Amino acid sequence: MEIRRGLPSDYDVMLNHVVQSFRENNPGHLRFEYLFPDVISASPETMGYWRFAFIDGEMAAGIELIPRQMKIGASEFTSGGIGNVHCWQKFRKSGCFSALLNRIVEDMNQEGWGLGLLGGDRTRYGNYGWEPAGVARRMNLSSHIVRFEDLGPAPSVTAFRDYRGDDEDAKKMWQAHMEKNVRCTRPTLEKFKLALARPGSVTYINETAEEGFAYATVRGGSITEYAGTTAGVERILRYLLKSGGWGVEVPPVSCSGETEEMFLRYASGYGINTTAMVRVNSMCRVLNDYAPWLRRRLENWTGERIIELEDGEKVSVYRKGETMIIAETNRIANIKLTRREVARLFFGPFMPDLGCQQEDDFWRLAFPLPLFWAGPDHV
Repeated sequence: MEIRRGLPSDYDVMLNHVVQSFRENNPGHLRFEYLFPDVISASPETMGYWRFAFIDGEMAAGIELIPRQMKIGASEFTSGGIGNVHCWQKFRKSGCFSALLNRIVEDMNQEGWGLGLLGGDRTRYGNYGWEPAGVARRMNLSSHIVRFEDLGPAPSVTAFRDYRGDDEDAKKMWQAHMEKNVRCTRPTLEKFKLALARPGSVTYINETAEEGFAYATVRGGSITEYAGTTAGVERILRYLLKSGGWGVEVPPVSCSGETEEMFLRYASGYGINTTAMVRVNSMCRVLNDYAPWLRRRLENWTGERIIELEDGEKVSVYRKGETMIIAETNRIANIKLTRREVARLFFGPFMPDLGCQQEDDFWRLAFPLPLFWAGPDHV
């Protein structure tokens, strides 16, 4: 078996394989170049995201590994977004799936990406270290919750314009997106525009002297993306709520802001979802990526704690005074976990059983760390 990165010359065969693989049990599945124009194309860049397995010179399976630039409050880092995994029918059960997953784990480690993220509930990836983790708050929004407030009449649809590919609108939306406290950033404005072109969504734009600039993207009965002034997002929301209830998924409380607090005023109920399937590729890299959070949380804590994984990775978190050091170590660990358990330890929502360590201030103060990956960013 040969595994290599994709080339533009692989595009037609790849597209035929991936479409037919997904349509085998879902005849109405849309074509992938239409579903994901930002990550499916024949360009050298996007084809370079692919890893393909070849058996006897024939393409057998593929997987996409896409860099995702994350901002979670004061932390900014690159993770690997994984998607469009498929295997051509006649090569199934030939080891392609395992070989490709092991390859992308190697590649993420070489790139220095501490996290690998998968969209959806794909428990088969658990054998390779992925675990549902991270916290997303799902709110059910209703105008009835604020019926005693004097908000005035709800705006009409004519109060907004919808995004239809205009460059100036895209630039303003990009700027608003880049100012968000929690975001997954496309590397260029053009990539951002292609992501907006994914089918099945409508984006409303509010731009007035009173509320300023804001936008909100809706799909089905949910608000899937929003940015800009809180007043502008609320104005769009009040229009939407004229037609009934809407849902929205927002980041954890620890890294939310004014707009999320506004949504909470309209929430008739809410729950907690895991944000993705998460693999901690390197504990040391992840904890250093989140060092701003740990410095603040452990400000009044002194000591050292060492975490060891069953495959041998071991990391130390040391804090004394103003000094905090996160580094690999060979010293005796305080706890030993599986790679799946460490995803839950770091990001929740349900911590693994640490036994007596649950009474230790370090574990209570440090974890879980915030992680949020919005649905439109999945690949």
